[in-house]
Amino acid sequence: MTPRPSALNARARLASILTGQRVRDAATLAACQDLIDTWTLAALDPATFGLLVNAQAACRASITASANVLTDPELPFSLCRVGQSIQVPGAGAAGAVLSTTIEAITDAGSITLADAASTTVAATLTSAGGLAVWGDAPGALTSPTALPQTDGGSVQPGGFLFNGTVYDVVPLTVLVCNEADVQSTRVVLTLVARP
Repeated sequence: MTPRPSALNARARLASILTGQRVRDAATLAACQDLIDTWTLAALDPATFGLLVNAQAACRASITASANVLTDPELPFSLCRVGQSIQVPGAGAAGAVLSTTIEAITDAGSITLADAASTTVAATLTSAGGLAVWGDAPGALTSPTALPQTDGGSVQPGGFLFNGTVYDVVPLTVLVCNEADVQSTRVVLTLVARP
């Protein structure tokens, strides 16, 4: 059975691209913009949106104007932490991106944001909104100091030494988005060479 196209599928694909890549080339930006334009998704700048450390995403997120509680029936918030940055396209003033922080975790299906939404976002199969991306602001985390030993490499304070080069470890990125016709899990661990 071929999945039927929907705005939800487009949001899931966009979330997968945005949380899975810390460096976005011209082809990636074009693919993101094509998804946004084709499915009339809430406006966002694919060059800067979701550039967070350990970024995760929800694609069925909803919030009401003047409220600060974000919900998602897929229960994606179990890995959130208080203080993380969060971006919700369409929930800001005049439908812009709401950029704020996570103030409290109510349960796996709802979180409280530091700032209230200006615009209601209701996630459905065909709605423009429903995407939310959260993670740590760049520079908010220190590099890990304890990682398992692997072939040819060794753990160094603040990094990973491999063949004479010290790498910073970009933390794990996970995207989980379940719907009858879209199921996606993405796990990425990236090593970035220090200059």
